[in-house]
Amino acid sequence: MLIPYNVFAARLDLQNLLDSLLKRKDDQLQKIQQVRQERQKQEGKAEQLNDQIAVTNRQIGTLTGEITALDEKLDNTREEINLQNEKIGLLEKKIVFFKDKLGKTLSLLYRASRRNLMEVVITAVSFSEVANEVQYSGNLSSEIGSSIRGLDDSKQELEEARNDLRELEDEYATDLNQQKIQKQGLESQKRYKALLLARTQSEVRQLKKQELDLASREKEVENEITRLIAIYRSQGERVGRPIKKGEVIGYQGNTGYSTGSHLHFTVFIDGDLRKTRNPNDYLNSDTFFYPLKNPIITQGYGMTAFARSGAYRGKPHNGIDMASYPGAPITAAADGTIILDKYFGGYGNAIIIDHGNNLFTLYGHMAK
Repeated sequence: MLIPYNVFAARLDLQNLLDSLLKRKDDQLQKIQQVRQERQKQEGKAEQLNDQIAVTNRQIGTLTGEITALDEKLDNTREEINLQNEKIGLLEKKIVFFKDKLGKTLSLLYRASRRNLMEVVITAVSFSEVANEVQYSGNLSSEIGSSIRGLDDSKQELEEARNDLRELEDEYATDLNQQKIQKQGLESQKRYKALLLARTQSEVRQLKKQELDLASREKEVENEITRLIAIYRSQGERVGRPIKKGEVIGYQGNTGYSTGSHLHFTVFIDGDLRKTRNPNDYLNSDTFFYPLKNPIITQGYGMTAFARSGAYRGKPHNGIDMASYPGAPITAAADGTIILDKYFGGYGNAIIIDHGNNLFTLYGHMAK
């Protein structure tokens, strides 16, 4: 069985990747927190704008009422102006009337004054005729005076009416300008607040989307972390742990493809189980300790009788089998680092130790 590269290095790569993902997760959580704070800030701003718009709307209601009242006042002023124009027209006609009447009266008076009073007395039939003629002249004079007074009064009234009209027109122009300014200010304020609110709401929507995107990415990272942790744990909880020579790493068992309780012990190089070495060359030197105390060797290394029987599909036995008693402690043959600690195919519960210097040992069929 090929272990494609140093399993411990793979474990380190896995750990480094996991650490990187955890850092990414922390960074994304920090970004999410920052975006969330900014979003909450903008939502608060939007809420304040909504409150301001509510105030503006109330002001708009008040101003609308004032504009409505001003509209009514303008309508009334226009009616007063129309009435005043009608009054001026009547006064002008009245002045024409008095002028005409005065002209006619003066004409009559002129003709009457051309008759000598003595002539009237001589030619009169009676005294009453003389009295009537005198009275007629007096009446004309009185009517002239009346017409002159009426004309003066009408002229004065006309001047006052025209002054009143000018005041009404000035007031109307002032109110109309005030109404225009109020409407423009109102519309400008409404547009400005609406624009601010729209921009803020748009920013809130973008921040929410960014927050969701970051949360989605954070979830993806979380899923990847979960997956890597599962892989990490599938290799055994002790993977990456330094081990000392003679330290107990397990117990003799009968897991995997086993004909009875024993320990299968393999030595190999290059992280490749196809590149095995005869364990006896290492056990009979100072390199390794026997992993079982006072064991019985039940099968040797290479083309053993059991191997020649076809047990390994024509291949040699890639290690040695030894036994002490079921549950006997198994110790590390030398210092190293555990790079595999799991159920490992036909080896059952197995441990692989990297001893450095491109040398590895495998311990198989261990108890659970």
